[in-house]
Amino acid sequence: MRGLQSAAVVMAVAMVIFMTSTGVRAYSACQQQFLNALVPNGRNASYSMVELIDPDTPDADCVKKLCIGDYATCDPVAKEADEIPYSDLILVFSDEFNQDGRSMGATANDSRWTAEDIYYFPTQDIEVYKPEQVTTKNGSMQLTIERLRKPERAVSLQPDGTKWDVPKNFKSGMVNTWNKFCFTGGYMEMSVQLPGSDDVPGFWPAFWAMGNLGRAGYMPSTGGFWPYSYNICGKGSNSTSSIPGSKVPDQVITACPSDPESPNFVNRTLYGFEEEKARNAPEFDVFEIVTVRGKGSESSQTLQMAPLIPQGTTWANLEMYQQMGIPDGVSYPGGISFLRTEGNQWSGRWGRPGNEYQDSLSAISHLNETFYNSHHTFGVDWDPGNYLRWYVDGLFAYEINSNALKEMEAVVEGKSVTIGERMIPIEPMYMIMNLGMSRDFGEVDIENLQFPSVMDIENARVYQRPDKVNVGCDPPDMPTSQWIACNKEKYMWNKDDEILLHGVTCASWASPARPASLPLFVIAALCRYFFF
Repeated sequence: MRGLQSAAVVMAVAMVIFMTSTGVRAYSACQQQFLNALVPNGRNASYSMVELIDPDTPDADCVKKLCIGDYATCDPVAKEADEIPYSDLILVFSDEFNQDGRSMGATANDSRWTAEDIYYFPTQDIEVYKPEQVTTKNGSMQLTIERLRKPERAVSLQPDGTKWDVPKNFKSGMVNTWNKFCFTGGYMEMSVQLPGSDDVPGFWPAFWAMGNLGRAGYMPSTGGFWPYSYNICGKGSNSTSSIPGSKVPDQVITACPSDPESPNFVNRTLYGFEEEKARNAPEFDVFEIVTVRGKGSESSQTLQMAPLIPQGTTWANLEMYQQMGIPDGVSYPGGISFLRTEGNQWSGRWGRPGNEYQDSLSAISHLNETFYNSHHTFGVDWDPGNYLRWYVDGLFAYEINSNALKEMEAVVEGKSVTIGERMIPIEPMYMIMNLGMSRDFGEVDIENLQFPSVMDIENARVYQRPDKVNVGCDPPDMPTSQWIACNKEKYMWNKDDEILLHGVTCASWASPARPASLPLFVIAALCRYFFF
């Protein structure tokens, strides 16, 4: 078998060389680079994913140079620039938005993006999201927020599955790659000009990622998955073991052994889920922008997390790491730059960023007026299980690593509570961009905001290490498609959205596990892609 697989790899490489040399298919430099990395490694990706690399991406942007060592290796405060080792990450997704007039609603069936038609209830938004508010113009994707003469309505899918028809006097755009493009690890980046100004509060532009098992804004899909990033049985995975006051729903797919007699039993075999392996829909926010009156604009850079750690504990106490004898779990190298990056000083109910539904491991970077009159880049480098690093205009601003997520214990209201070690996300995740308004996030000065206003996105790109290419929303070791298909009523409120299932139907005979990496699968994919 091993010899057969080796031969398959050689055949795959030869086929790509043959196709390129005979002119059957002309790839851009970035696309060819992706194929070259994929073939010999048999990575978790389909060859059709090459189509998600925009051929308009300049050759000079096929590679992103980043330091991918530990923080001590990459620390820009302690090291001179020429002392920091950089590695080449290759492009695995891009959109340059050069084609004007693209529609991105579900029925438009854009290959990368879906523009939502919903009311975003979880944050009590002031606007509804409508697909027509997302389009491409002048080489950018534009999310436009506008004031309406008469209210427009959108559906909110409530946690119990009921549909609320919500009228609002404002509409805007929300767009994502849910169930179209996902990635596991890598560097995601956007070049954006922010809407509004840095002196009138109210607009809430955001760029973030979520695990594919949750569809943002569709609350039945996220309940019990978001914002967990947890693979321990008990110790916070359910209401009996979580901290007093937590409103995080019980984790649906836990690390506990399956119990067919339990009222919460899930037959994992039907969905390809492994036994005693939890599944999650974690979230990290590349940025959420808030304008604070008299102080200017701030970029909130956050890992949302559950289960919640006990009251009186925190991840931001640097003395704690010294006492534990481990490197700091959070670092703010952007503090010495114009960003003045610092820990988020907002305190929720338990004296740290977050609320009853999530812990928010968060930093703040301070922006200036140029972010509103020109394009700037925001990105996150994500090493699954290890770290998240935030960048603004190429400056390393903030890091959270696994040391920030160690087990925490405390006595709370007379109850001894232990929350196990949480994880830097390991799930396949998709990208989300939206332009909202919510008084839950900050002041909204409706009378002085300018309408319409535009969040102008020049490009969006994702890079990965050549030896760790892993793209796709249904990777063999972290499948999602059967769960989504068998629970589609949790993920969509109308028939039009069923196109997002890509023809996958609920199959009761789904196998319990699939191999993580098979070169023979690569050959099959190549043959199907080129010849059929």
